[in-house]
Amino acid sequence: MVADYSNSSVSSKPETQTYFKLIKDINLNGKQWYVTGSTGYPSNSNYKTGFNGIIYGEGHTIYGLYSNKSSGMVGLIPAATQGAEIHDLHLESGNLPKAAWNTYAVGALIGLAVGDGTTKSIIIDNCSVKDFVIASRDASAAFIGLLYSQSVAINNCYTINVEVSHTNTATGFNSGAFIGVTGGNDWGNSIVITNSYSDTTSPLMYSNDAFKAITTFENVYTANEAYDGSVDGLTKLTVAQMTGVAAKANMAGFNFNQIWQDGAEGEYPTHKTNEEKAMYWNGTSADSFAGGEGTINSPYEISTADQLFLLANAGTEETKGKYYKLTNDINISKVYEGWENDNPYSWTKKTAYLDGFGYSNSFAGTLDGAGYTVRGLYYTDEITNNGTYAYGLIPFVSANAVIKNLNVENVTGDVTGNAYMGAVAGAAHVTETDVANALNMVQFVGVNLANSDLALLGGASRGVKFELCNAEEFIGSESEKISIRNCNNENYSYNDNVLIYNALNADSNALANAINYLLGNQSNYITEINGDATFDIRDLVSIKKYLTMASSDDYELVWSQEFNGNAVDYSVLTTNKTMSVGSTLKYADNAVVNNGSLKLSCSDTGTTDTNGDKIYSVNYGLSTIDTMSFKYGKLEMRAKVPFAAAAFPSLWLTSRNAIGYETNSEYSNEIDIFEIFGKTNNNDTLISCIHKWYNDEDGNRVLDDDGNPVECSCGSGILAGNGYKVAESDRDYQITGDAQNEYHTFVFEWDENSMSFSVDGNVYYTARKDEMSNFDISGYNTSAEGIFEQFLCIRLNNHMYTTGDGAAYKYSGDATEIDPSKINFEIDYIRLYQKDNGKINLK
Repeated sequence: MVADYSNSSVSSKPETQTYFKLIKDINLNGKQWYVTGSTGYPSNSNYKTGFNGIIYGEGHTIYGLYSNKSSGMVGLIPAATQGAEIHDLHLESGNLPKAAWNTYAVGALIGLAVGDGTTKSIIIDNCSVKDFVIASRDASAAFIGLLYSQSVAINNCYTINVEVSHTNTATGFNSGAFIGVTGGNDWGNSIVITNSYSDTTSPLMYSNDAFKAITTFENVYTANEAYDGSVDGLTKLTVAQMTGVAAKANMAGFNFNQIWQDGAEGEYPTHKTNEEKAMYWNGTSADSFAGGEGTINSPYEISTADQLFLLANAGTEETKGKYYKLTNDINISKVYEGWENDNPYSWTKKTAYLDGFGYSNSFAGTLDGAGYTVRGLYYTDEITNNGTYAYGLIPFVSANAVIKNLNVENVTGDVTGNAYMGAVAGAAHVTETDVANALNMVQFVGVNLANSDLALLGGASRGVKFELCNAEEFIGSESEKISIRNCNNENYSYNDNVLIYNALNADSNALANAINYLLGNQSNYITEINGDATFDIRDLVSIKKYLTMASSDDYELVWSQEFNGNAVDYSVLTTNKTMSVGSTLKYADNAVVNNGSLKLSCSDTGTTDTNGDKIYSVNYGLSTIDTMSFKYGKLEMRAKVPFAAAAFPSLWLTSRNAIGYETNSEYSNEIDIFEIFGKTNNNDTLISCIHKWYNDEDGNRVLDDDGNPVECSCGSGILAGNGYKVAESDRDYQITGDAQNEYHTFVFEWDENSMSFSVDGNVYYTARKDEMSNFDISGYNTSAEGIFEQFLCIRLNNHMYTTGDGAAYKYSGDATEIDPSKINFEIDYIRLYQKDNGKINLK
């Protein structure tokens, strides 16, 4: 079939070109290659008898091409004509030895290239010929034996160890490494060779004086010892200069970033493989994203640089309210010492300010980097008009844009003229009206920038928030109404225009200035705030939290855990194995306090149980069952709660062992403020519930005939007969936004007559005592009074479902979905407020 393609001609194909693609390497095994074609000399009457299709080699290699037949044209493609293209194809280990009188055009790739000199060129791109013997009567070469009245463009090509020869010395014809002979009549030839090399000592091409070709070289290197260095764009190098690490220095025009792979010691540069090329941007835009619908629950998925380029060029109406998420690290350019000098493709720009226009070019959606990294951004341009342009990973952002959880590394730019350049975003525009509503500001959250010549954001007039970001510089130009919180930068003064709540690396003077800004003259008396005997940034975090503790509705703060130090304060919250574990879970001290929050994590231990199931590590639960209990009040927690496959985090209250009160009552209560049931990949819903468990005289739970604890809950009421039932749908709450990565505030409010549950101020479930008279099981206490009267203790867990434990804790989804690194419970604070009727008992 390959032979059939090589002999295709214009007359046998439709008007549109035919495309061919190799899907694997091919070994011809040195068998006689089937060739056809005229044995007569080319002329204007037969220029159409050649192949003019397009071949995509896809980086594959054809081995063992062999032919010793006597024919006018010999080659993988015996004859080609105008419009033919060959891309990404390699020939290796071939032998075309026939030198009979009638083999006048022999080329490894194309024997004869012929045309009428007036239409488009033949294109040979990213091709190579290696380890070949090529001989003819008149014209022999690696790529084209005889070029006759036809233009050709050869780009990013090379030959290694190619021996070319001819026998017809009488005519003065010759052989060349790339092109054997250029000939023709008044039609003429045009030859352009760029970014290519040959180690063959023969000239790159031979041109008969009678048939001179117009030839252009650019970044072309030859080992031809006879070359005198007189041609622009063609450079003579030795073999040593063309191999190993020396090649990159001596072949300075080559793109070693996307196209060329430098060789090992003594080896020549070669083309990158398809897999290597796919790692880097090729300068084009994708037509669509990898998946997703652009919603919060199904964001557009971005896995490659060309898909990211598609987003970077999208406009306001396309992106407004849409969600995007990276699913891979993205390498725009290969990064190494001097990478920017290899001229990688320049990333895109957008009009920022041009006579008040250009805002339709902005990004107004949400881009979630999902913790992935973008590397190797490069901008280059020379602006000569009166416009102002923005250069950035996302060039121009506007109100409501959010870029979060993103790492950006190795960014450089060389732009002259009126421009904003930023590593993550070039320019931001937010109106005064937008600034009045903080939700409409541009937000950078959890963005980390490293090895950049540029600021994270090039410039903005107003209205930008940075939170949990890391960068040497956040914004490149003076701006007002900028909020920088919980970030690591110390290069900003604390004034009315730039409000920085937290600078992790700030020195004592910068910290003192920040405290003075927040507290005024009172700060003159403060040097250490959070009780850890060290004056550092944690004191500023403590101030920020205390400023949010305002009492309201007659509530007063009676107890809190702010996690402002550098370790868990176990004086009230103590470790406790509050949940059951099977053979696939084990407890560990995974509670860590830093940067003002408590972090409870789960992890893969890398071991398995006797059944071969993975064993995961979970944190000890934290509770106040030995230290504190309370009755009535408002319990508030601000936290990032994991919503992921197998996640089982919870905040709950129990009366069992309540300090000083009812340690051996006939029942105990359990109030689940929220639980996340990740038995399946539950990604945004929490559930609340109230349980009443019955105890014997020793305080142990009463079991029924089947060995199950006797209880009644607001959900099932299974054992209660006519028990109090509330449908799960009335007790659950679906979080909007990025439930996994955003802070939310959870509140449980309790008085003599009701218990209410809310998230971010939205009350979604209220239990009222007067509606729960039948909450109990026949034969036990039939009153709901105890549920509202007993003292309660606080319990906190970050647990897991697995695939190897019992039904209660067994993950029912695909085990490959379980990623313990996503099951991270991060608590900013826990606070208890009470009114006059509230009671608290501390040990």
